[in-house]
Amino acid sequence: MYHAMQLDGEYSPQERALLMALSYFAPKTQNWCCPGRDKLKAKTGLSEHYLTKTLSGLEARGLVEVGRRKDPKERWRNTSNAYTLTFIPTARAGSVEEEGVDIWRI
Repeated sequence: MYHAMQLDGEYSPQERALLMALSYFAPKTQNWCCPGRDKLKAKTGLSEHYLTKTLSGLEARGLVEVGRRKDPKERWRNTSNAYTLTFIPTARAGSVEEEGVDIWRI
């Protein structure tokens, strides 16, 4: 969460809250997380509309990359997204896939 607090620039309270929540769910030595939308809404206090709007804004700014995931047993069904937190200095785009992390076991 330290990196989310130290970001320079103009960020809305919603963006700061979402960055803090994503940092909270990321493992301590990693730059990715897979919280569900309900957990993000509970942590940030954002509605479904503002969560979607804020996530797309952070993605457009290059602070977060969203990876869509499917349920391995039922491919037609979506599950929680994987978020790569690129605002963390050691973060790389696509790092979850590059490191071979099995995000289905999280």
